[in-house]
Amino acid sequence: MLTTVLVVVIYSAASYAFATLNFPGKKWLYRLFLVLLFVPGVVTLLPVVLLESKMDILGTHWGLILPGVNGSAPLAILMLTNSFNAVPGELREAARMDGAGELRIFTRIYLPLTRPALITIALLTAIPTWNEYQLARISLNDPSRYTLPIALQQLQSSNVVQYNSLMAAALIMVIPVIILFLCAQRYFVNGLVGAVKG
Repeated sequence: MLTTVLVVVIYSAASYAFATLNFPGKKWLYRLFLVLLFVPGVVTLLPVVLLESKMDILGTHWGLILPGVNGSAPLAILMLTNSFNAVPGELREAARMDGAGELRIFTRIYLPLTRPALITIALLTAIPTWNEYQLARISLNDPSRYTLPIALQQLQSSNVVQYNSLMAAALIMVIPVIILFLCAQRYFVNGLVGAVKG
């Protein structure tokens, strides 16, 4: 949940800057984010673990949250920047003439108009975060901090697999994802279409 909130807050602000503001190195920084789309997450696994070990957050939930936020950056920047670019510039100019600052324009005009893209990014962050296994398996050693996928794997790897418990746990893990997607399905489709058009 916290990963999703941080991704939406941080990268919506960054995308607004890419879409509307002019600053040195803007094009190169944006292109860097686009290039990062082609870097597989597995390639960064070892450097992330080593960095977390030096920062003393390996084995904590922050050690899972921060890489999740960082890993969502390229797609979030791409989709949200395209959505913000689709907002007519006249709205921003009119708000500026009325005396609105950048923060007010961002929160009162851009965020409401790009709600489908924001919800799409939230879904595309929440579902993989909920199902994250690889980094959690490597970094978490304390059973009290295990995430649901690791707990499910522990049930499966016990000496005598109790399939009724395993299936019940799998169902409990899948139900929130299904409910979340069904509730936000309309926004998800609109967000994908809007981000591609923009």
